[in-house]
Amino acid sequence: MLIKIEPPLLQIGSAILLSILTLTAADAAGAPQSVKDTFILSQDELKTHPRIIFQGMIQAVIKSDVAAVKILLPLYQEQLGHDPNLVAWGKAILAKEDGNYRQAIRYYRRVIAEEPQLNIARLQLAIALFQNKDRASALLQFNKLRANSNGERINEILDSYIRAIQGKDSWSFNVGVNYINESNINNAPGDNVKIGQWQAEKRQSGQGFSYYLSGSKTWSLPEGLFSEIRTLAYGKYFTNNHRYDQATARLSAGLGLRNIDASLLLLPFIEREWASDNQAPSLSSEGTSPGLRIETEYRLNPRWKIDVDGEKSHTKNKHYAQRDSKNHLLSATLYYFSSPEQFLFWGSDYHRENVERKSLAFQKIKWRAGWGNEWPGGVSSIIQINYANKFYDSSDFFGIQQRNKEYGALITLWHRDIYYFGITPKINLSYFKSDSNHPFYEYDKKMIFLTFSKLF
Repeated sequence: MLIKIEPPLLQIGSAILLSILTLTAADAAGAPQSVKDTFILSQDELKTHPRIIFQGMIQAVIKSDVAAVKILLPLYQEQLGHDPNLVAWGKAILAKEDGNYRQAIRYYRRVIAEEPQLNIARLQLAIALFQNKDRASALLQFNKLRANSNGERINEILDSYIRAIQGKDSWSFNVGVNYINESNINNAPGDNVKIGQWQAEKRQSGQGFSYYLSGSKTWSLPEGLFSEIRTLAYGKYFTNNHRYDQATARLSAGLGLRNIDASLLLLPFIEREWASDNQAPSLSSEGTSPGLRIETEYRLNPRWKIDVDGEKSHTKNKHYAQRDSKNHLLSATLYYFSSPEQFLFWGSDYHRENVERKSLAFQKIKWRAGWGNEWPGGVSSIIQINYANKFYDSSDFFGIQQRNKEYGALITLWHRDIYYFGITPKINLSYFKSDSNHPFYEYDKKMIFLTFSKLF
């Protein structure tokens, strides 16, 4: 078959050519005699061949062929049974070509929300995010793609973008606000719990919000070295129960070493806590904690990654010297990325607090697991479960040495195509239960809360 393509279709010859070659023998048999041996197409004549338009449109978006999309998209939209998701994909390519990255990203996210397995669209989204200087979001998408890529050429492309992001010296921020409605702020047991003549504290409820703000700045140095500074602030504010307001702030700065597969970071830090002991909305300083944090990350292969973090600090309590403590934390998490839209993780934490007052000193060993998935239709979910054993060093005022078993679960749900000003609202359902040999520490709590966060 001789194929001749007339201007302006000449500029999209590859897409049209491939589409024609995919025509079945029946299609060719039903074609006019003039096209059985020679296929001559003008733009008007192309309208009479919907099969070519459909096939050409698919090839054009896969190749991100701007010239082809410009011509084929209007024709494709006129066809009965056209795919709205393919239309959105085409609009994303055109918006990106025009430099309208925000609109392009919006269309790409819509495409992936409907069909998360479209890795080519995900790659185009990652590149658009990178070009829009949203490097944190771009890195997330590149890493997802890296987890499921087997081609050497595509791996080189992904790695080049990841290295470019690592080499950029810029600030990144993460801001979040959660609406909370707690029925047991003070972790009290049920009603009428007593030890002798001592009555347990009644459960306190409150509505308000929790918040966090983090910022980081990285400076790239020669030979894979880098320096980093971080700020972090988080807390809770109850509009109708200020007694339980609290806030924490941390400042850290350190030095690290990294390459495409691994990183090591040492972060000395200073942390300060504030709390309220009354119904006033003001906070007073509780304590200061200087310390050192070590973070490591290693990609075992494209699908497996492990993070190991350690932290040591010394807390000075401003009001009660007996509550001064030396704190140790060791955490390890193993991730498995079965595909760009799904991951699993397993982890364990060891937490030790050596408090001057031994009845407050404890060690805690925690195991956790989780599953994250991007579902067709735009819904995403993360399910986490955990179990911990908590042992105290000595008996308290009541002569009881605490032994607690703690159970927890958290389900987070959101729709990837629902966002306002770059913020996606997420619904969280959490459950926590403490089984204790101490009656005053036997309790459970359920919460439903909304999360609003933005990474930029």
